[in-house]
Amino acid sequence: KIIKSGMNIIDAGANIGLYSLIASKIVGQKGKVLSFEPSKETFLRLLDNIKLNNSKNLIPLNIGLGDKINQTLMLRQDIGCGDAERYLFPDNRMPKYKLKNINTTIREEKILTNTIDNCLKSLKIQKIDFLKTDTEGFEYYILNGAKNMLKNNPEIIIIMECTELGNARASTTQKKVFKLLKYFELNIFYWNQKLNAWHDDKIGILKAGNIWACKNISQLQTLNSIMKKQFNSYPIKTIAILGVAGGNGLEHIDTSKIDKVYGIDINEDYLHTCKERYKN
Repeated sequence: KIIKSGMNIIDAGANIGLYSLIASKIVGQKGKVLSFEPSKETFLRLLDNIKLNNSKNLIPLNIGLGDKINQTLMLRQDIGCGDAERYLFPDNRMPKYKLKNINTTIREEKILTNTIDNCLKSLKIQKIDFLKTDTEGFEYYILNGAKNMLKNNPEIIIIMECTELGNARASTTQKKVFKLLKYFELNIFYWNQKLNAWHDDKIGILKAGNIWACKNISQLQTLNSIMKKQFNSYPIKTIAILGVAGGNGLEHIDTSKIDKVYGIDINEDYLHTCKERYKN
């Protein structure tokens, strides 16, 4: 598992708390979950769910995150959009060009913004292990307001929704988000469902929708450490792996000790990917 007992988690765009509550159970009483939800209506439902689940380690915050402190913004909900699709314009300024993800607004709500850095300072929390953001295109501004957190937590793992349209609506770009992550030496990956493997090619990252950022890919490979342990535990010369997929974990094979590796999978694309990754 990527999230472990004792971790401190930030859920930016918590909505009614589904992911916050799951994280709360996993991190236990030694960890904390900070749940940020700007909508007052949705926040009340979040509070109800926290009470129902008796989540003592979950800190709910009715705050909109960005890169400015105490800025008043309008949280918008358009026709045809659900509660989870409310969004912000930076400085309340609409993009200069028409976008298909901007429609007639049916509901607006004034919110105050804060930064992750300022919130952590107020709460006297320094260590953050995992950040999840689902903020309808506002990811760049949230990260821009979290530079101290990113600097002081080099092992952090981030998952975020990051789409071309969402960023355009917020008058920014995916490339600006990625540049900021790269500045803090975080690498960017996405899960290729077809090949059942982590990838980091630029085109795939731009199209993925959901991306992950961390210092090292091994942080995301939940089976990686298990395979490493198995390879090092037994004096074997030949290995057969049923369901080899894209070959995650095979880099731990010591070729000076193991003569042959047979990778078996029903999916030919997986096998091709595996051969390419380990052709040398």
